[in-house]
Amino acid sequence: MKTDPTNDLFSGYQVKGIVSLIPAGGGQRTSCPPLPFSGGKPMKTINLRWIYPHYRHDEFVEVSDEVWEVMRQAQREMNNYERRKVYQRAYYSLDAYSWTENYALEHGRSPEEILLEREERAAHLRLLAALPEALAHATPTQARRVHAYYIAGIKQPEISRIEGVHSSKVSVAIRRGLRNMRRCYDGLFQTE
Repeated sequence: MKTDPTNDLFSGYQVKGIVSLIPAGGGQRTSCPPLPFSGGKPMKTINLRWIYPHYRHDEFVEVSDEVWEVMRQAQREMNNYERRKVYQRAYYSLDAYSWTENYALEHGRSPEEILLEREERAAHLRLLAALPEALAHATPTQARRVHAYYIAGIKQPEISRIEGVHSSKVSVAIRRGLRNMRRCYDGLFQTE
């Protein structure tokens, strides 16, 4: 696309945006100033309207080859970033919200974590299945108070008010009921 340096003031290179080269169309009346030739090489002319969106009209600026190469490299990096973003389906920035990066980091589980989670879930389900048998190892009062406190979510003072006893009796019954249930669970799961 290079033209011969002649007396025509508008011949040479012109950069549209940052990346593509277009000829400057000899003899046209544009707002483009004459391109100086230094050492037989024309300087690059860029249109600022292609770089800065707030420019409403064409504004041509001459830049050295080094500046043009830096701007071209920046444009390549932005294009590569957009291409990777589409490929990885990362349509949001990790800087968009304060929780985004933590969410992305926390939800990338390793196979070991998945296996441990499955084992913990299976152990939890086994304990829940054995709960009626464990409650049967406690006295009826202990079982009733453990059930009310841990499963129904009633506070100890409320349990003592409902049953008409002192709150220390409720806490002792719950503690002893848990101890009896723990003995049952130890006996059930030591055989495995």
